Parts: sequence; structure tokens; C-alpha cells
Amino acid sequence: MLLVRLGVLLSIKSAVSIALFLATTASAILTSCPAAVHAQLDALYRWRLAAQDRPGLVVIASQSSRFTPQLDTLLRQAYAPGAEQTHPVDFDLFNGTQTQTFAAAIQGCRAVDPRHLQVVVDVRAGLRDRPHEPPQRLTYAMVQAPGGAWQIADIVYPGQPPLSLRSYLQQLIQPRVTHSPSAAETAR
Repeated sequence: MLLVRLGVLLSIKSAVSIALFLATTASAILTSCPAAVHAQLDALYRWRLAAQDRPGLVVIASQSSRFTPQLDTLLRQAYAPGAEQTHPVDFDLFNGTQTQTFAAAIQGCRAVDPRHLQVVVDVRAGLRDRPHEPPQRLTYAMVQAPGGAWQIADIVYPGQPPLSLRSYLQQLIQPRVTHSPSAAETAR
């Protein structure tokens, strides 16, 4: 009798585990991306591959239309003349490392809602003499603008916890709040 009850409990536990696994897997399934999303990201990486071989600072403003106004503002502040002295961005935005980008491939999309997509992109990055490192898997948060164009709202880099470009730039750019003692604290 005890074995039968134990078997039923294990069966219920297994069924619940399988259901949770299927629900998680179904929500993580990637579908093909709209052609306009492919066009946006393909053009961005073509620009990046060409720009990384040119000497000098990255001119991110040339890609302004690819980003939402909020992310574009943060990027312009982060890459403003002199910004590298006060708050340098110390990694490549489009591969999440401090190395060169060799290639990028869109793996698929997840619809958050009709105007918001998560786009999974595998980016090959590394040192010139070692281009065969495992790809970095980035997730682009894309938003469809009122005119229909898809724009990048955020880039999420792998890690524990994952790193959001928008959050990183906000923290980087915002002036550090320092505590200055109040008159009451000084009088003590």
C-alpha cells in the first residue's frame, strides 16, 4: 500500500516536473524574425565590422536611427567627447567583450507582445589570432516604432546576473551622489 502511494506521489511529481519543463521550453522557443529586424541588425553588424578596423573613437551617432530615443541619448552621453575620461565604456557594445567582432548570426525571436521582440544573436568575438572562441549570446530588446521601423531598446549580455546595456549606461553616466554632512551632523 505504501509503495502504491509512493508511486502515485512520484508520478504526480514527475507529471508536474514535465509540465513545468514544457511550459518553460515553450516560452523559450525561438521563431523566425521579421525581415525588418534582420535588416536592422545585419546593417548594424556590417557597420560594426567596418568601423572596428578604423583608428579612432567609435562614432556611435552614425547609428542613431537604429536605437530608441532613450537608448540613443544614453549612448550619445557615453560616447560624447571627453566621456572616456570620466566614464569610459570598457567593452564592445555589440559583442559584450573587450575583443573584436568577427560575425553575428540572428538565432531567432521571441515575441513579448506585437510591438516588442527579444532577438537572440550569437556573436563571434575574440582576438585576431584566436577567432574560434564560443559565440557570445546577446539578446536584443527591439521595439517597433510608430512608423513601423524596429529599433534597439536594450542589449542584454550573458552572465550571472545578465547585464543590461541600458542599466549599465544609466549607472555609468549618472553622477555619483556623495553624502555631504548636514549642519546638524557637523555640529556634533
